[in-house]
Amino acid sequence: MKTTSIRESSKILNQTDLTVRKHLREGVIKGRKVDGKWVVDLESVEEYKKVLQDRKSRHDQRIQEGSKTINVPPRIRSCNILLKRVSEDETLTPDQSEWVTQLLMRYQGEFVKEYNKKKGR
Repeated sequence: MKTTSIRESSKILNQTDLTVRKHLREGVIKGRKVDGKWVVDLESVEEYKKVLQDRKSRHDQRIQEGSKTINVPPRIRSCNILLKRVSEDETLTPDQSEWVTQLLMRYQGEFVKEYNKKKGR
């Protein structure tokens, strides 16, 4: 088994040392403590790097709109997710729900305008 340090693992994964330690504690990445220091399984780090790359590629996934393919910017996608959650949240009063919905729709509109301006539309 090839091993590496937390520092090297964090460089490979492009994450902080603290995040790598968290992954080790949670069992996301395999490793063990030797004399109070983590020894990380290099193969486990490489496998997790592939998982992260797969997540990123799914995050960057394109949405088909008729015959035209567009990327949905993360801020606009986040507004859509939050709007859905607000509409399903039963702890909000109708006034609170309406206020949050209007606020999100306003920001979403601004994000769309900004996006279209950058794309020259």
